Amino acid sequence: MTDYDDLAGVGLTLVIVLIILAVLIYNIALILKAIFIMFVGVSVVVTIYGIFVGIGYLFLKMLGLK
Repeated sequence: MTDYDDLAGVGLTLVIVLIILAVLIYNIALILKAIFIMFVGVSVVVTIYGIFVGIGYLFLKMLGLK
């Protein structure tokens, strides 16, 4: 019976290791996605900020303040 116990232990260890690896890989994908979303969010905010700056600059230019 000890052979089967050893095999069961090795099998269980392998399954646990595979599950941990799968979770890590999945988390890496999630982390990369989160970073990508943050990047997109920042660039969108910067673009919107830039548009507002441009509008404000044009407005002040038209008023002759700049």
